[in-house]
Amino acid sequence: MPAPRRGPSLCARVERTWWDAGLYEINFGALAPYIGPFLGGLVQTLALSGATLAIALPLGLGGALLRTSQHKVLRRLVAGYVQAVRNVPLLLILFIVFFELPQVGLRFSPFVAGVVGLSINITAYVIEIFRGGLAAIPKGQYEAANSLALRPHQVFVYVVLPQLARISYPALGNQVVGTTLATSQCFFIGVAELTSVTNVVGSETFRYFEVFAVAGLLYIIAAHTINQVWIRAGRHWKIIGTQAHRA
Repeated sequence: MPAPRRGPSLCARVERTWWDAGLYEINFGALAPYIGPFLGGLVQTLALSGATLAIALPLGLGGALLRTSQHKVLRRLVAGYVQAVRNVPLLLILFIVFFELPQVGLRFSPFVAGVVGLSINITAYVIEIFRGGLAAIPKGQYEAANSLALRPHQVFVYVVLPQLARISYPALGNQVVGTTLATSQCFFIGVAELTSVTNVVGSETFRYFEVFAVAGLLYIIAAHTINQVWIRAGRHWKIIGTQAHRA
């Protein structure tokens, strides 16, 4: 008696069903109606990043000056802030700002809460970037400035700031790109940025491969463009040399 013929396995039947249903057919054209939402999410991402950097860069510079000042209490306060923020996940900071602060009367819209949370986080890293730049300036520069009888604000503007900008510029460029990518965390508090739009479009079309591929491409384009603009701006202002960052 011949042995009974076995049918295809359950996994094979499920795979065949998905294939017959067209779930393995990649179709980027299905996302054409969502070009507007994708671009809107990208604009929101860039707006989040820009607003955050407009706050974090000056605060970071001020914090670095306090971090290297002669006042022990201020130095320790800034150092404590940097250590605390750098050891707490950004997502937790966003949750505290958006969900916990309203309990004490501070209510923010999702976008503003995202900017506040990102600024708290990014400022700590910018402080360390500027602190490293200040530490890299030779002490002889300060001594030469004092020998010329320059006032403190003149020393900062004409001696410290140009060298600090040149030393810190590459690291700040990395931080600018990193801030743009970090805005994706704001998806969890309801900001309609690129990652949030990606999730919505994916849930409506069920074409997650195409959706995440488009989102990834937009992030790559945005990061590369920001990096190139940063480099060209540095060359234009003569902060970096013409050979710096050449790919």
